[in-house]
Amino acid sequence: MKGIALRNMAHIEGEIVINRPVEEVFDVVADERNEVRYNPRLLWVEKISGGPIRRGTQFRAATKTMGRPVEMTIEFTGYERPRRLASLTYLPTMEIQGTLSFDPVPGGTRMRWSWELQPRGVLRLLTPLIARIGRHQEEIIWANLKRFLETQETRPGPARKRTACGVRPHPLKERIKTRIEHEVDTRSVRLAATLIRLTKGRIAQLWRRQVLLLTTRGRKSGLQRTVPLQFFPDGEGMIVVAANSGLPSPPGWYFNLTADPFVWVEVGDRTLQARAEELSAEEAAAFWPHVLQVAPDYARYPRRTSRRIPIVRLVPVGPGEGAPS
Repeated sequence: MKGIALRNMAHIEGEIVINRPVEEVFDVVADERNEVRYNPRLLWVEKISGGPIRRGTQFRAATKTMGRPVEMTIEFTGYERPRRLASLTYLPTMEIQGTLSFDPVPGGTRMRWSWELQPRGVLRLLTPLIARIGRHQEEIIWANLKRFLETQETRPGPARKRTACGVRPHPLKERIKTRIEHEVDTRSVRLAATLIRLTKGRIAQLWRRQVLLLTTRGRKSGLQRTVPLQFFPDGEGMIVVAANSGLPSPPGWYFNLTADPFVWVEVGDRTLQARAEELSAEEAAAFWPHVLQVAPDYARYPRRTSRRIPIVRLVPVGPGEGAPS
């Protein structure tokens, strides 16, 4: 049994050098409420235990996972300022435990991380893929911390909690966060598609959402392009939102289906041919409240961009009606 448990754990480690004093780096990282400033997937953090930050301090937070907020609890199991932090994180889908170490080096701080991830349920079968995704995300988070500390004067105290209405950050910071979120989503496409296919979409049920795989024909290359998307049922059709993390331009798949509206859709254990129909401005406005009811985090996209965010209905069609081959 012990051997099985070990195989179902993923190990993630790495290091980065930050050109700031070790005490400063430690203090920023040790107050988990600061993480919303450099982790684009973290929505909010609050301290739920009293007293100063020390061993036993607990935080509650929410992170964006597959487009939906997922709450977690973080407890410091070790606190040795300014050299070492140990923590245990509880999520509905896994437990994460490990350490951060901080060592002074010429010109700054070498920070090392070492995590053990123990997935639960069906996710245990996907441990190697989870490890790959986790390693990539950790590199992005800590590189963003480095950028945050090295490019601005760090002010003491926690960041403000982001609510459903949102606290609008400085425009430059928001653009950086949007770009990082987009980069993470783009680089995770292949792994996410693999997870969805292996579980026939059931993995998304862990976050109470529905996902599909959309395959379009590249408008320039003519090659098939597959992306995972959250969808919203609409009768026999499926609604998808061309948010693209709130960037100034819609996603590539949107341009592909405007050039060729016939697509393939994989949902659950079915593969369907479908035709894409963009909703009119009036239809989109009428459907948007339903999107926010199911996925409140979508509210941040219109705040990030002045462009109209297209909403598209995928309507199943019969065989041979034009879907890409």
